[in-house]
Parts: sequence; C-alpha cells; structure tokens
Amino acid sequence: MMNNIKLVEGYPLYYNGVIYLVKGYQHPQDKIIAYPRYTLLEHRKLYKYEMNKHVSYVYWDCIKQIVPVIDGSHAYSFYTFFNKHIPYTSQMVKEVISRLLGVNDLFITGSSLVFSKYNDIDIVILGVDTELINRVQSLISRKIIRRAPKSCLIREYLLKHNKDTDLMTYLYLKKDTISHIVVNKIYVNIKYVSYSNGFNQCVDPVEDRKLFKGRIQVIDYINKHVLPTRYIARIGNKKILMETFREMYSEIPLGEYYVKGYIEYRKTGEVLVPDHGYIFKL
Repeated sequence: MMNNIKLVEGYPLYYNGVIYLVKGYQHPQDKIIAYPRYTLLEHRKLYKYEMNKHVSYVYWDCIKQIVPVIDGSHAYSFYTFFNKHIPYTSQMVKEVISRLLGVNDLFITGSSLVFSKYNDIDIVILGVDTELINRVQSLISRKIIRRAPKSCLIREYLLKHNKDTDLMTYLYLKKDTISHIVVNKIYVNIKYVSYSNGFNQCVDPVEDRKLFKGRIQVIDYINKHVLPTRYIARIGNKKILMETFREMYSEIPLGEYYVKGYIEYRKTGEVLVPDHGYIFKL
C-alpha cells in the first residue's frame, strides 16, 4: 500500500477506522511516523487520552527521538476510499488554488477532510520552488487572493499556537504571511513543501541532540515560506543554521528572538531546530 501514500507532512492515512496525519518526511523502514486525529466510526476528532491506544511509540536513532508509528503495510491513503466523501467546499477550494497557481501536486488535510464545520481549510502543496512562491506573492499584490485578516490569525493562534509563543509574536511572524490567505471568502492555511515525497529511510541522521534556550538573531534567509525553511542565525558571535518543518515558523522576519529548541549535530554541521519549543520576539 505504500506506493499510494505520500510520506510528507500532513498526508492523511486510513488505518483501523482512524485517520492519521503523517509527520515529517523521513520514516523508519516499513513504518510511518503519524499521529491519530479522527475516528471515522464516530465521525469526530480523537480526544488526547485516546491517541495512545492507536499508535506504537518507538525510539528512532536517526533523529534521536521517540516517535509514534504505524505499520506501513496496513495503512492506506485516505483518498483511496474516501475521496468522494470530502466536503464540497474543501474540494472547491483545492481546485481553485490548483487553477490559480498552476499546480497539481496538492492535497487537503486536517479537519476539513471529514467535517463540514472547521476553522480553516488546510492545503499542502508539494514540490514547491521559488517560482511558485513568487506567483503567490504576485496574486496577493494584485488582490486576486488576499492575506487572512487579523481576526482569522487570532483565532488560529488561540486554537493551535498559544503554547508556542505569545500573541504579539505570532502576529508579528505572520504580518506578511502567504500561508494564511482568503480564497472566495474562505480562510485557507497553505503549507508549501519542497519535497514531492518523503522517504522510508534515514536520509539526514542526527548524531547528537541537545536542548537550547537563549537569545538568537535571525540575520538572513536561505529560503523562506517553503518547508523545510532555513535561516542563518547568530548565537552570540557564532553563526548557525536554523531549520524548521513547522509552517508557524516558516515566515520569520529578520530580528532578535528568544528561542527554546534543540541543537542537532549532523554530519553537515550544527542545526538549531525550534519545532519542539517556542519562539518569542525580543
């Protein structure tokens, strides 16, 4: 069944009556790192206390973390069985974005896959390059699409990000967002992903991983908006690569921040990863 599955962030899987969302882009052999989110049997979001019974947790030495996994040979693409049941509005928004941006490799994720009532429609676009980002920015400048208003961002913050930062920082990070937009009066959250697919193997091993807390200065972009997003940061007098797979941190303006995260020691060098911590604007 793995041939029908995209091993990328947010891709929806069906396994034993539950919808899972893939996490990350590299996975242990024959396993998929994924979180259970919705039960189709009761047509609702899973409660936190229910999640553990739907996954196995393993330590994966590749990234030096304990991760939730499911058996890849028994998982199905959500779209294999339930594509016709996706709410009409979600399908319509996906088609509009596909047409406006000229992309075909995109999919719906999150609650708008299964519910008619939702905060936003989550879309993931794969294989994104600089040309596509320029196209999105051009559409915004011509007001063909527009950035989500502050009210939508505040609601997004309260529902999803109030443990990751404060409201002032969140609104600052998203002041020039192209990830939170309005299409046909509908609030849409887009993840722009550089990969077209993920890997069932370790492709970027972490040799060690240590907690970091402190002040940093983001001084340059290697790429912006596209996941994984990479920045050049300074810690004291030392420059370091900062990398994130979270859409929330994919649009950070240059400046000073207080960060809790991890420094990963890879063969390519040291990398600051804020994804399991927080960021505050200084």
